[in-house]
Amino acid sequence: MAKKIIVIVLTVLMFISAACLGVATVFRVKGVAVEASMVSTVAEEEALEIKQRLEVAYMREGTLFLDDTAAQEIVEEYPYFRVTSFEKVYPDKILVKIAEDAEVYAVKGDEENYYLLNAQGEILGLRTDYNNRFDQEPNLLIKGVSVNTQDGKTLTGDDCYAAMLTLLKKTDALLGGIRRNATEAEVIRRSPETIIRLQMREGLELCIVNPQDDADAKAELAIDKYLSLTDAQRLDGCLIVSSGVNGIVVDYTAEKIF
Repeated sequence: MAKKIIVIVLTVLMFISAACLGVATVFRVKGVAVEASMVSTVAEEEALEIKQRLEVAYMREGTLFLDDTAAQEIVEEYPYFRVTSFEKVYPDKILVKIAEDAEVYAVKGDEENYYLLNAQGEILGLRTDYNNRFDQEPNLLIKGVSVNTQDGKTLTGDDCYAAMLTLLKKTDALLGGIRRNATEAEVIRRSPETIIRLQMREGLELCIVNPQDDADAKAELAIDKYLSLTDAQRLDGCLIVSSGVNGIVVDYTAEKIF
């Protein structure tokens, strides 16, 4: 009787093992699809390389228990790309969606190199020129600040850099893309004031006085006034945004100040 029970138990275990083996065989990755949203032709080669590396990392792995850890680690090695979606397509495929960030800003680094930044101020690359890799036209150049990086991904800088970045992000959102409207942003220190001068493409200078105070509000009022100017007014002169006794003041003068 005991032997019969042992035989039954072993038989059941064999069936369970076979079933598990069959499931494991079915739920193994046999295909890795990558959908890449790109803004530059340079990124095509990078996207292909990412796909090849993802295939090496995931092919034949069990679909049931894998996650996006390997995908995140691989894509992090390509600063212009980020993972936007990781999906398991049962039983045997995964779909990884990645997107290329566009260059927007450039900041002078050490020696003759420029840091290329996305709209959020994150480092995308380091080059000797600051032309955009999509259209080869210059990115918006940030001047008058000192910056450095500890991890190669994030820039830190002097007391004006954070205010500059806050102002530029807000302006970018208000204009639906700052790069097509402005060519450079410069910090000008004129004690006791600090001024950020934004050079608009038409010729107008947009000057924010003490941007560390109410940067978002000053940017919003500055762009509202800028958009209300006539075409002729935008060709020259200066728009000055400063803090007054009764709040933020926006003044337009036909003469350039800087």
